[in-house]
Parts: sequence; C-alpha cells; structure tokens
Amino acid sequence: MIRASKASMLRLLLTTGAALALAGCQTTGSAPPSGYQSQSDAAGLISSTTEIDPATGMQVTTSTAWEQGSAQPAKRDPASLAGAWTLTDGKIAKCGFALTATPSPFSANFMTAKRVSACPNEYTDVVSWVALDNEMMLLSSLGRILAVLTEQNDGSWTGSFTTDAGPVPVVFRRGGA
Repeated sequence: MIRASKASMLRLLLTTGAALALAGCQTTGSAPPSGYQSQSDAAGLISSTTEIDPATGMQVTTSTAWEQGSAQPAKRDPASLAGAWTLTDGKIAKCGFALTATPSPFSANFMTAKRVSACPNEYTDVVSWVALDNEMMLLSSLGRILAVLTEQNDGSWTGSFTTDAGPVPVVFRRGGA
C-alpha cells in the first residue's frame, strides 16, 4: 500500500516537473504565431494573424494573405457580377457597393468596387474585387484582403470581413442599400 502511494507520488512529481520544464520552452521554425487562422482548399490558402492590442485589450487583425493553391481557379466573368450590391453584417451596418467590370487602377487582376451609400468606417476601404470559382475577395487600395466570401445557393455571398476589431461575419447580396 505504501509502495503504491510512493509510486503515485513519484509519477505525479515527474509529470509536474516535465510540465514545468516544457512551460518555459519556445518554439522555433514552423509553428504558427498565436492568433494565426487559416482556411485552405485546392484553390489556395487564406490566412490571417491577430494580436491583442495592449492599449485597448481588443483582438486586432495584423495581417491577411492569400496564396495560390495547386488547382487553377476559374476566374469568374466580372460582367456577370457587375451591378449594385449590399453588404450587411447582421447587426445594423449596411453598405452599398457598385461592382464594375472595369479593371482596378491598383491591379489589372482585380475589378473596381465603388461605395454608393453611407457605410460604417470599417467597410469604407473596399476599392477592388475579384471572384474565383465560388469565392469572392474584397480588397483595399493596398491590395489587403478585407473579405473572403463564398457563394451561396441563393446567389448571396457570405464570409468574414476583416476589421480592426477582428473578423466580422457578413452577407453580400445583389441590390442597393
């Protein structure tokens, strides 16, 4: 009975010691930073990194990137998606955009998006868009991916919009705001 107690105590001490030793370890190399999020499929990888703002305590997005995958995505005909669209975030925010088939002045790979109604500040940086297969990306003038949206059966597009406070779920539908 006493031997079993000593063995249990020894196992507990070894486990605790190992946990304490590992707690001080740092990773180097391939481990992603804390706050790293990604989604991928054959068309590519979208990733973002978030950190806690020490001044506000809020989680903020610090970077967003997209990498081409192994499959070549089919670029959608911009004319089929051109027209009036409304972005909503499920709360009170509503923002109207005109998607055009005109190449963006910032990159010939993207089309121009124009804001056509008053928008909350988080959504005012959208100036370009591109649709590949069943995904659409809304971009800033600096080429920053602001939203990645997936086409739904009803013709709307849903996904996340990157704001300073973190990703916000949004819906993008045909029609004016």
